Amino acid sequence: MDVLVDKTFAFSGFAVTAFLKVYNVFDTLNERVVYNDTGRATYTLVANQGTAQATNEIAKEVPGVHPASEYFQRPNYYQAPRQVRIGASFEF
Repeated sequence: MDVLVDKTFAFSGFAVTAFLKVYNVFDTLNERVVYNDTGRATYTLVANQGTAQATNEIAKEVPGVHPASEYFQRPNYYQAPRQVRIGASFEF
């Protein structure tokens, strides 16, 4: 849910419109892209399979190697969080 609130003020010969735009008012975690095997963006079954588990074990022993769980955390699979924009426009 998005909201746009604006108010126009008239001054001698021109108008000023102040506005407030709020995107994703309730800050809902909306999924944009999902994993093929689960249909969700929150988890995948591949994370529990052998290759991912082996990578996690290697990551414990070798510095600089990241665990597979970091790969499966995908913030880009979700829409943007709440955004609030305040501004004004001038008309002559």
